[in-house]
Amino acid sequence: MTNRPAPALQPASPQLRVICLCAAWCRTCEAYEATFDALAAQWGAQVQALWLDIEDHEDWLDGLDVISFPTLLIEQGEQLLFFGPVLPHASATDQLVGRALQNALPPALDADAQALARRLHQVYLAGVGANTAAAGAAPVAGRLSTLRQANTSTATPEGA
Repeated sequence: MTNRPAPALQPASPQLRVICLCAAWCRTCEAYEATFDALAAQWGAQVQALWLDIEDHEDWLDGLDVISFPTLLIEQGEQLLFFGPVLPHASATDQLVGRALQNALPPALDADAQALARRLHQVYLAGVGANTAAAGAAPVAGRLSTLRQANTSTATPEGA
């Protein structure tokens, strides 16, 4: 899987943050990465798409067991809308994100998933703040090396 630098803070906040939780050893995740990147390009500025290798940051999960891949976490501001595995197809992910953008997903009530969303939000903001404090600085070592923004230069999602 590709390790990309952390994204710069975006001038306008996106409507949604979509985090794909994956594992480097997972061949399904490896195949899905290009699809996720292409979807991120398609969604544009309204969605901030991030990729997280959970094996590198198991401590961020604080005991939450992710056993199916890919697993998506979708939040709007600090409101968790979805946390769970998805089929590794562009259409399934795009439909889910589309529903979230239309405010058609109720808030997710799982307390462990809500706590994970809060932790990832804090880690991401802390790392991005440190990265943007020194213009052009490399990602904070060990913190955002695997929480990276999707590569939006990919052409089209597979299975769309």
